Amino acid sequence: MTITTIYILLFCSCILGLIFRAAYVPLKNGSIQAYFSQIVLLAIISNLLYIGTYSESFFKDEVELIRLFNGLYFAVTALLPAMWITYSVKVMKVYKPQMVFARTAFMLPIAILVIISIASIWNGWLFYVNDDNVYHRGPLYLPYIIILAFYMISPLAITSKRVINKQFYAERSTYVSLSTFGIFALIGVTLEVFIAELPGSAMGTVLTLLVNHLETQQKQISVDTLTKLNNRKHFNMFLSNLLHNLPQDSKVFLFVLDMDKFKHINDDFGHMKGDEALIIISNVLKKVCGPKGHFISRFGGDEFTVIAKYKREHECDALAQEIGETLRADSANFVCPLSVSIGYAAANELGDNIPDLFERADKQLYKKKRSRE
Repeated sequence: MTITTIYILLFCSCILGLIFRAAYVPLKNGSIQAYFSQIVLLAIISNLLYIGTYSESFFKDEVELIRLFNGLYFAVTALLPAMWITYSVKVMKVYKPQMVFARTAFMLPIAILVIISIASIWNGWLFYVNDDNVYHRGPLYLPYIIILAFYMISPLAITSKRVINKQFYAERSTYVSLSTFGIFALIGVTLEVFIAELPGSAMGTVLTLLVNHLETQQKQISVDTLTKLNNRKHFNMFLSNLLHNLPQDSKVFLFVLDMDKFKHINDDFGHMKGDEALIIISNVLKKVCGPKGHFISRFGGDEFTVIAKYKREHECDALAQEIGETLRADSANFVCPLSVSIGYAAANELGDNIPDLFERADKQLYKKKRSRE
């Protein structure tokens, strides 16, 4: 390790500190965000321990202390990919109580690596610092890296399935950000194997945590908190850009959806059931429109919007019919039948504005709603 390595680690730690400050929630509240904060804190500790292994540090005459820093660094570094896998599973909401045994078996090698890391302080399995304070890699260093690489690739394998699955199109950016651990950290560790003075794993971890923090911030800005759909602000930004860059091979259609008798649901069954009805509709839109690549948003109240690209108008009628049929099926066990009125309009020309397009779709919506009453 050189003084340049120290500077890089300090810089990475400063970035992690800023992420931790921005993302912080009480670490014991059990939320996904709290778990993310724990990972950031662990990454900071890993960097500081790495700095402590520097043979020319304040502890240069304390060989036993340098060995202790090395052992703790290897142990903490082994925990990071395991925690990231757990975080990814929490975000994807795929963890089930019956998976406890499988999860325990999956994490067992990490526990063994932690034990080996600590034991290496005395037996030199992963590393050895001689009495002259010279660091050497131990015989189990390469197996340690190979096992860690497997755990770094695992989040990539888990999330990539959802990235390419059209069913999860609406959440694609989240899964892409989760997969960066497998990309950045693996590249970093590989570089570190061949360039011992480069803290590649620390740099890869910082990039991963930064990308995921920015993704979370973007979601908070552009996502409706109840339905997890895009919000009105994101809708305006997306449609405004699209209207100024209309595709040549298809038309842009704006669909406006309004829940039928929403006030009746709130008045007769309570606002909690009203929120549940909104969530059911949002899930139907994700199921129907997500795989098709359409932009979905909650415009406000009980109004939703879908932006789609079609060549022919009859495709719009087919989409509206599919949404209605799916909603009837998915709300069969709700306190009352759910239905929506849908109107749509095509962008006429380059530069068409949002208010006029929305008004045309809204007029068709209320025309259909009145015809059904």
